[in-house]
Amino acid sequence: MSTLPLKFLLVLFFQFFMSQSSNIEILPKVKEMVRDSCKQTRNYNQCVDALENDTSIRYDDQVSFTKRILEVTMATANELHRESNSWKQKSGLEEKMIQALETCSSEYGEALDGLKQAIQAMDSKDYKTAYSYAGRAINAADGCTQEFEESQQKMPFAENNEVLNQMATVAVDLISLF
Repeated sequence: MSTLPLKFLLVLFFQFFMSQSSNIEILPKVKEMVRDSCKQTRNYNQCVDALENDTSIRYDDQVSFTKRILEVTMATANELHRESNSWKQKSGLEEKMIQALETCSSEYGEALDGLKQAIQAMDSKDYKTAYSYAGRAINAADGCTQEFEESQQKMPFAENNEVLNQMATVAVDLISLF
């Protein structure tokens, strides 16, 4: 019986163990960085809740952390864009409701474009531009809220709209630190 397979298995086990132990050591550093970074924003709880257990974040890279915030914000804007378009397809809606949903869909589309451009600007270390583009998501959330208030309609996705506003605010706050 050859000892080669046994040695191979031992090497694999050792490599697996070492990779897991380094992740165990890094995770507290990531959580600490997330909490420290989130303290510098206006929406600490939302920031921590969204990112504290995100294993894609590197604890030693504030730029990648900020880009991750932008990605999470973009996912929220994308969901709202889909949701507003889905609501427009329902039958029996009042014209005011349809107009508000169309406005929101447009606003969320602009937010998505802005967030993509903000990530590109972060890659180019153009933080002033990133700040400006990330702000579009705040404007989208505010614009959608205002449209529903003016049309005196109940926003069916108000909670997610508020999450977008809060996450975009976190992104803008973090970008402003560069």
